[in-house]
Amino acid sequence: MSKQHVSPRPVLEATILLTAILLGASTLLIPSGRAASPSSGTITDTSTSTSWTGQFYAASSVALPDQCPPSLDPLNLICDHFFLTLSLPGGASFWQTHVGSVVITIQWTSSDNDFDLYIYRQSDGQQVASSASGGTVSEQVALQSPLPGTYEVRVVPFLVTLSDYAGTAQLFSVNQPPTQNPTFPTGGLAFSPATIVDPQRTEGEPLNHIDKYGNIWETGPWGFSTAQGFVARSTDNGDSFHIVSPNGLRPNPAASGGGDTDIITDDQGFTYFADLEALADVGVAVSNDGGNN
Repeated sequence: MSKQHVSPRPVLEATILLTAILLGASTLLIPSGRAASPSSGTITDTSTSTSWTGQFYAASSVALPDQCPPSLDPLNLICDHFFLTLSLPGGASFWQTHVGSVVITIQWTSSDNDFDLYIYRQSDGQQVASSASGGTVSEQVALQSPLPGTYEVRVVPFLVTLSDYAGTAQLFSVNQPPTQNPTFPTGGLAFSPATIVDPQRTEGEPLNHIDKYGNIWETGPWGFSTAQGFVARSTDNGDSFHIVSPNGLRPNPAASGGGDTDIITDDQGFTYFADLEALADVGVAVSNDGGNN
C-alpha cells in the first residue's frame, strides 16, 4: 500500500495561528514566515541611506508594540524587526559641528492596510519615536541629531491582509554647528523664599499685580460663606504683605462678596478692586491713596 504525502504548509499555518491565539486574543497573525530582508543595515555620513523589504502578511492584527519585542518575537512571527546602525565620525561629537536627522519611512500599497512604526534605541531600550496613523499608505519618523548606535525599527502589522511594506532610512546632515539658544538679560526679576501673605485668611485662586512703583498687590476670594475678599500689598519686594483696608475687612463697603477678585493699578497710581458678589454682580472699589481708602 502506498503512503500519502501531505503538504506541511497547512500544519505550519495552523501552528502559527495557534501560537498567536496563545499570545493573546487580541493578536491574529498568519505571516509568510519571511522577515525583513535584509534584516539590518548601516548608514554613515558617506553612505547615507539603506532600505529593506518588509515581511509579507497574509492576515495579521497586532494592537501594541509591547506584544512583540525581539526577546518575545525572535522569529518575527508577530512583528517585523529591522536593525539600523548609525555610524558617525567622532561619535556623538559629530552633532557638535553638524545639524541633521535620520528619517525612517515605511510604505505599502493600500490604505485598507495599517502598519505602525516604532523606533527603539538598543543601548538603553528606550522608545525614541513612533508613527501610528490610520487610513494612510506610509508612516514616517525623524530622529533629530540621534546618538550613534543601533536602533530597532519595529513594524507592527496593526491590521494587515495580503500585504508587505518597503522600508528606508536616510541620514540628512549639514556641516554647520547647531544654533545656540539665545541669551536674555534678567530684567531685574529674581526668586526668593516663599512669603505667606495671610496665615489666617486663606484665599483660593489668588492674583498678583506689580504696579509702576514696584509694589506687589495680591487679592483672592475667601469664599461666599465668608462674604469676604481681600487686598494685600507689599512695599518691600514681597518680604511682607499687609491688608490695605483700614478695618482689615473687605474693601467694598456694599454687598457681601467672597467670589473671584481682581486688582490692578493705573499710570496715576489709582487702585481698582473688583469682587464677584453672590455669583450675580461684580462690586468695584477704587482708591486714590495707595489702597488706604
